[in-house]
Amino acid sequence: MDSPVEVHIRALLPRTPWKLMYCPHCMPLVLPAPNDVTSHPQYSWAKQLSCSTCRQKWTVCAECDTARTRITTNRQMKDHDRFYHQENDDNIARGKKKHTALCDSASLTVDALSTVSEWGGNEKNCGNDTYNNGILVTESELTYNYLNCIALDAIPSFHNFESLQNKRYFEMEHTNGLGAAHLVALSSFHDAQAAPLVKPEEVILHLNITHLLCSLTKPQTDNLGFIFGQLVAIMNRDMERMENKSLWTTKIPTSPNDMRSLYVAGKHSIIQNLPRPSVTELTNHAYVSLRECVADLLGHGFDIDTIDNGATTTNVMNISDSQRAKDIFMRGNNDGVQKLCLYLNEWSDAFEPSRSSKSNRGSCWIKTVTISPPKCKSKPISYTYPIAIGLEGVSHEV
Repeated sequence: MDSPVEVHIRALLPRTPWKLMYCPHCMPLVLPAPNDVTSHPQYSWAKQLSCSTCRQKWTVCAECDTARTRITTNRQMKDHDRFYHQENDDNIARGKKKHTALCDSASLTVDALSTVSEWGGNEKNCGNDTYNNGILVTESELTYNYLNCIALDAIPSFHNFESLQNKRYFEMEHTNGLGAAHLVALSSFHDAQAAPLVKPEEVILHLNITHLLCSLTKPQTDNLGFIFGQLVAIMNRDMERMENKSLWTTKIPTSPNDMRSLYVAGKHSIIQNLPRPSVTELTNHAYVSLRECVADLLGHGFDIDTIDNGATTTNVMNISDSQRAKDIFMRGNNDGVQKLCLYLNEWSDAFEPSRSSKSNRGSCWIKTVTISPPKCKSKPISYTYPIAIGLEGVSHEV
């Protein structure tokens, strides 16, 4: 049952996603008190929130249910008003097409690195997201991202994950919002129980380093490790000795070996413990379980297009609107047990590997599924999973 505070907040902000209402700096997660929600003096759609614990302030849109980030700057406020709430000629010419967030790189393997968004370049605005120079992950976007997951009204189960690393990650993320901190604690201390003790800014630092290493070659990774070593040596020389140093200060990599053990190849490294469906090899093929792909998608809390028993319309815009989908829903729920009804789009094709030669092409075959993407996603990469891969010339009926 919802608490009185949750009931009052939802009454004040009926369309605002839950994840935007929680304070981005407090752990455990804190909702503002109802009297800490005030109207903005200039914009009628804006509500100003204030955390009663740390007094952090931010703004949310009370009218848009597709917002992905909190509004914290005047630039974000003006851009959101211009794109979403002004009846200007540009919006009319575009059919008032709303700029849904382009940061769907939930690729912390989360496409394996994808709740880490693609940041960089000069400042620009995309929907409610403002990109700043050099920022890959922000505290409000990733570190304590409270997931408002579309699922059945029941206690979440984590037994659908075949690997222990996936189960632990999603348990930490859905229990207390410490999925990312869990990865960093495991990498730095080999102890996931230290996740609540890791400072948010250190979580952001290590995830940004991991994101960077995914785009570097091994020599570049080694050079970066040496650079960190030089940086720490200079800082230690110039800084005064600090007293009462915390035992839980994470390690800055200072060598190529640190880069590998902390981020890339070590047993406790971040990349090796990122949540992702487990891969199985069978007769010249590699495949992943559809069941675990669905569990992975739901675990990350993405919005999905579900099949329900609503009335069928003559204007069928998506698979879930069709009569065939309604029939499948009725058959699946005829035993009285509530179920979440999804649909999959299959696709398969052959391709040439990038390192093949013309004399020995070694063509490959791949099969993917896209799981119930919402209607607003024109390129649902975060909803698409490669489920099987093998050589082109062999039978795939295994």
